[in-house]
Amino acid sequence: MPFYSYREMIDGEFFGEVVEEFITLGDQLSQPPQKIKRGGKTLHRDVISDHCRTPVRGDKEYVSEALACHPSEVGEKLAEAKKLGVSLKRINPDGTIVFSSARQKEQYAKAYGCYQKNSFGL
Repeated sequence: MPFYSYREMIDGEFFGEVVEEFITLGDQLSQPPQKIKRGGKTLHRDVISDHCRTPVRGDKEYVSEALACHPSEVGEKLAEAKKLGVSLKRINPDGTIVFSSARQKEQYAKAYGCYQKNSFGL
């Protein structure tokens, strides 16, 4: 598995956003690092997030560039999604859409006539 999940840890508890780190095959042959530094923070390997299809703590975000809009259309797209009955977590200023679950992403895509090929149930 080339991607490994890392999160902040305080008093033995994980919190915050999951950061996925790509580890090359050569590096995988040795043990992947248990800690990494990103943005001045020390992140610890979260094995549960590595092996779970759904986030255990419910705070994983799904960011879609494929369903994104132009940055000038962010307000319009939020209003349009609300009219279609699809809730969104948020739309970033660059137009990428953030979903709180794979199901929410699927509902949004379906409302706009899109679908994901080979989605493997996501």
